[in-house]
Amino acid sequence: MKKFFYLSLLMAMPAMAQQNNRVATFEDLPLEQDSFWNGSDGTGGFTSGSFRFENGCDDYGSYLYAYGFYYSNMTETSFADYATDQYNSCVGHGAEGSATYAVFNLNAWNPKGVEVLDGEGVVSGCYVTNAASAYLSMLNGDGYAKKFDTGDWFKVTFIGKDVAGGETGRVDFYLADFREDAYIVSDWQWVDLSGLGQVARIDFDMSSSDSGQFGMNTPAYFCIDNFGAENPEQPSVRIQSLQADSHEPVAIYTLDGIRRSTLQHGLNIVKYADGTTRKVVVK
Repeated sequence: MKKFFYLSLLMAMPAMAQQNNRVATFEDLPLEQDSFWNGSDGTGGFTSGSFRFENGCDDYGSYLYAYGFYYSNMTETSFADYATDQYNSCVGHGAEGSATYAVFNLNAWNPKGVEVLDGEGVVSGCYVTNAASAYLSMLNGDGYAKKFDTGDWFKVTFIGKDVAGGETGRVDFYLADFREDAYIVSDWQWVDLSGLGQVARIDFDMSSSDSGQFGMNTPAYFCIDNFGAENPEQPSVRIQSLQADSHEPVAIYTLDGIRRSTLQHGLNIVKYADGTTRKVVVK
């Protein structure tokens, strides 16, 4: 006899601290359609919500090297022309269907971060996904970096800082992980940052298993949106078990093998703790 059970999606509780930060959606920043701001005006950053996002941009004559944060509403998900495609995400839009998002490029010699403007406080979280450059590099390999295989990984680390510059904590988010369940993040994923505690700023580091004498070979880019947002509500989803006894779900995948944090509309592949998998349809 078929039984139904509920897959409860557990939400991390935010830290018990007052949170008055206005969310940085980047929709308040003016852009023409399919364009970007890269800091070439020399202002050194931009503000959205309660946060200032730091930026650098060096002019080498034949090209501009932008680093730190810049914002974009580019809809292309390709990476063919460095001059424009470094501003592309792997999704082609912002989180929750919005148009504008921010792109981060790590510069280890001149690091950039995010300043909390409304005083020290708890940053609940944000959405993160891969930039097109990093996503396609890991998926296919390129002239500098390898195609990801068993054992490879790529992550961004959020580093909380208090008003005195002391570190309050770190949060790692894996943009790709082939150590156990091979996946490359290809949609917007919410990351809980409340564990950083009361912060005056957040700095960033990136690391990859594909590294050499001069650092990472994987392109040091990722995308961010709705910075300071609360954990989105995820309703329980009723799914059908093909066995009478239910067991613990541990991972969700699309048909093309991309790991997801929640069930998606359509056909999902759900992996359970005992190693079995089930096809689950969400209408």
